[in-house]
Amino acid sequence: MLETTDHHDIVIYDHELGKVISFRPVDYNRDLHTLHEWMHQRHIAPFWKLDVPLEEFKEYLQKSLQAEHKRIFMGFINDEPVCYVIAYSVMKDPIKDYYDARGTDLGMHLLVGSRKHLNRLEAPVIIRSMILFLLERFSCERIIGEPDIRNRIVIPILTQYGGRGCERN
Repeated sequence: MLETTDHHDIVIYDHELGKVISFRPVDYNRDLHTLHEWMHQRHIAPFWKLDVPLEEFKEYLQKSLQAEHKRIFMGFINDEPVCYVIAYSVMKDPIKDYYDARGTDLGMHLLVGSRKHLNRLEAPVIIRSMILFLLERFSCERIIGEPDIRNRIVIPILTQYGGRGCERN
């Protein structure tokens, strides 16, 4: 079930977990240190390449938050920060040149922050919730992602929920 609240954009009660998953826009002051810490995690750093000093990360986050074609969100399980998702306009991104892009496509970058949530029960629920959130929030029909081929955790989960690879144009 999806619903809008004042505190978080979307709240999803997941019966499988028996917990509430919610999303809200990233708040620079509130989320900076959590995101910076996540970028230094062993399961994130090789893919995001943002395991940089705090000052450099501050610049990255400010630019991202100011970008007109991006929206950035934090995801929570029972109010504990667990994930980060960037939604962006595919038509304003170079990814559009690599497949048969449609004007309504939404791009997505995602990460699950703490390694403890990358388990067989929570990781699929978190990623499924991210997808539901983006579909609801942006009324899009197709979400495009470009996970690193080495990502042995996220790619199978995305495939489980209908993701598929595509050939380069």
